[in-house]
Amino acid sequence: MAIIDTSVDINASVDKVWDIISDLDGEPKFWKGIKETRMISRDGNVVTREITIAFRNSKCMQKITIQPKEKSWWSIPKE
Repeated sequence: MAIIDTSVDINASVDKVWDIISDLDGEPKFWKGIKETRMISRDGNVVTREITIAFRNSKCMQKITIQPKEKSWWSIPKE
């Protein structure tokens, strides 16, 4: 299994950054590689959704786990 770990320093308040990161439906405004998102389910801090990738117009499922104002991460569930 491949793991990609990345980070970036952002010159903004934690609240402002978290408002953007936690707006999962608004991601296509900020991430040009995502054309569309569709929420499948939410169970506490775990979200399952389908995304449409912009440059290939293909779809994949994502499982996103959120720890508010701390971190979020996603994985692609096995089918």
